[in-house]
Amino acid sequence: MKMNSTKLSAFCGRVIEVGWLVAVIVTPLFFNGYSSRPFELGKLTILRTVALVMAAVWTVKLIEERASGNGDLGFTWRTPLALPTLFTVAVYLVSTALSVTPWVSLVGSYERLQGTFTTFSYVVVFLMILQGLRTRAQLDRLLAVIIVNSLPIALYGLIQHNGLDPLPWIGDPTKRVAANMGNPIFLSAYLVMIFPLTLGRVVEGFRAALSGISQGHGIGVPNLLGGRRGKPQQVGDSGALPMLTPKGPRATLTREQVGRASILRAGGYTFIAAVQLMALWYAQSRGPLLAFVVGSYFFFLLLALAWRSKWGAISVITIITLIALVVGFIVLVNIPGGPFQSLQSASWLGRMGEVFSFARILYWQGMVDLILPHEPLQYPDGHSDPFNPIRPLVGYGPESIKVAYNRFHPPLHWRYEPGLVDRAHNETFDVLATTGLLGLAAYLFLFLSIFYYGLKWLGLLETKRQRMQLLGLVLVSSLAAIVFSWWQVGLHFFGVALSIGIVAGLAVYLTTTALVFAIRMLTSSESKEKSTLPPLHDHHFLILSLLAALVTHFVEINFGIAIAATRTTFWAWAGLLGVVGLNLVRVQPATRAVKRRRRSRRPKGDAPSPPPAQRTLPGWLWPTLGNAVVGGFILGTLA
Repeated sequence: MKMNSTKLSAFCGRVIEVGWLVAVIVTPLFFNGYSSRPFELGKLTILRTVALVMAAVWTVKLIEERASGNGDLGFTWRTPLALPTLFTVAVYLVSTALSVTPWVSLVGSYERLQGTFTTFSYVVVFLMILQGLRTRAQLDRLLAVIIVNSLPIALYGLIQHNGLDPLPWIGDPTKRVAANMGNPIFLSAYLVMIFPLTLGRVVEGFRAALSGISQGHGIGVPNLLGGRRGKPQQVGDSGALPMLTPKGPRATLTREQVGRASILRAGGYTFIAAVQLMALWYAQSRGPLLAFVVGSYFFFLLLALAWRSKWGAISVITIITLIALVVGFIVLVNIPGGPFQSLQSASWLGRMGEVFSFARILYWQGMVDLILPHEPLQYPDGHSDPFNPIRPLVGYGPESIKVAYNRFHPPLHWRYEPGLVDRAHNETFDVLATTGLLGLAAYLFLFLSIFYYGLKWLGLLETKRQRMQLLGLVLVSSLAAIVFSWWQVGLHFFGVALSIGIVAGLAVYLTTTALVFAIRMLTSSESKEKSTLPPLHDHHFLILSLLAALVTHFVEINFGIAIAATRTTFWAWAGLLGVVGLNLVRVQPATRAVKRRRRSRRPKGDAPSPPPAQRTLPGWLWPTLGNAVVGGFILGTLA
């Protein structure tokens, strides 16, 4: 919100913030045990209603600010991540218009409700955060709400594991917990997205405690005293720090008090991280566990790079060695007839001893037949699909796999998982089947933009040479993975190979950069090497946590299914990454006491500037908002 915003504009901004907070709370937490579809339908009905209300309120806010002469969208197509998002929207519109089931593609299927309407609701959450999150208080609230919201979900998983769940779920939840998500894969997919941010809070909390200086709200590097980028302001001889509150300086905190508060905060987040890890392990889902390994590597390696000292260099070498051993061990265990094949059934290894199940492979074989050119599908009334020649380009439409896949469903798959297939357990194949090559381009454009800007804002893509190196590594590793898997296994491993190749290219670039840093740091004077490194971003630790979480999500969705909770969290993380990366979070505005002191120091001849115009809230606002809420809920329920 702008300093000279009207009362109506400020009120709309608060309503929008409540909207995105409700979205990130409800989609993971809500379920309705009295419904025949207790999970996705209820979550997404609420989400779509909230998105409609946010869009309506944002429109009112924009009109009001334009009328007062200071309104803007808050973003343009040049804003990082905005263009790939708009391209995704355009692709969904085209694929929906040409879908084999247009109405289902628009509003979503009965099982998932993940149609174009829902996708646009996610985009609304992203855009609202991108244009509206501007203060440290908002940043702190969003992070705290998402992380703390995961605690009851993870605790529910522990309750299930110990046989204390009072609800009569189908199956045995003590073996593989699902909490309130309905499936162990969904629980794990959500937790691995939240864990890097929780770990970032833990690191920053202990960092603040050890330094004895408050680092401000969130996971930012500078404190609220106005320290420069990467250089927190020091305190005086008294060792006291002013405690800034939303209404201004109220008290002072000593170093010891700041340290104790930071330790308590870090301890609380450590408890949440521990509960998340236990629930993640008890869920025993292979894809999320693999994603957890990859995301942890990115997180700790980026963290070591931020530690600008020889200890950071030693940490880099240690982390790279450990991940090489872990990945090598997992690969050797999963090789048929390999040296560690006997460990595949070991209880301590869990389901990581068999990463690729035969049922998933059958899924992917049928998906290849669906995506490649073939004879047109036949509708129930006998006419053929008129858009069959362009299906590889535009796909069959969102939420259309259940209709289009039947003809290509491998009969053998019914032995393992009877029932109709509506997802491929691989995001790449899902995108190709529903939105075609255009959708694949939008999907890669979005994720690669996230990875690019994340590394750029962390100071790891400073030159054109570095950018070309990253692009080359991603292209070469992706092509190599696709060709190797096609040659050794078959084209049905294309989806997994593409995602592994992209992540491998990112990992090789990051590993090479880290090794160069470590070698230089260990072979030269520390001060000289520090002078050649770019300064830390104002939100360095938050950006590296977000990047690790988004890489984790990218890996996980190519072994599982994206759901309401993970998609909402992904778009919230993407919006937050754009805000903090562009340094749009401003310091708290001056308080009344500060303004009075400034006026007292103003020369007597100077006339005070006129206050900004304020408007009272119009009488039509409340009934309009009420109608928007009721109408949005009705539309979401009917859809």
